[in-house]
Amino acid sequence: MKQRGRGTLEESEADIEGCKLRAVKWFDNKPVSLASSFSSAYPTKLIQRCDRKTKQDVTVVWPETVSTYNEFMGGVDLLDDLIAYYRIRMRSKKYHLRLFFHFVDVAVINSWLLYRRDCKANSYNKNKIMNLITFKSDS
Repeated sequence: MKQRGRGTLEESEADIEGCKLRAVKWFDNKPVSLASSFSSAYPTKLIQRCDRKTKQDVTVVWPETVSTYNEFMGGVDLLDDLIAYYRIRMRSKKYHLRLFFHFVDVAVINSWLLYRRDCKANSYNKNKIMNLITFKSDS
């Protein structure tokens, strides 16, 4: 892909128990790999990217999967950031315990986000809405 240049893409599709899963590999500055059961690489868009060598804008093909990921990635980044603040520390060599406590963290963060959304929808005073550490310790 590096030899073919920026904007090169490859897509593979698999049908797993009636669900179509697509793997897309797109070459920008580096290869980007994504798997999706939701979107495909097509239709593609043309976008302007800055070329480091020539210091000029070049037109590059942009797959729909990358566009969709960039549009909705904020929720995943927010969840990762919030989990990092007050993570349940579990030092164990057994991976299933670490997975369990990670999913407990995910559940608590998601419930706190829902709690905050409901408080804002019901016009609660900002001083009465619990912050994350208080919510997590009370749960």
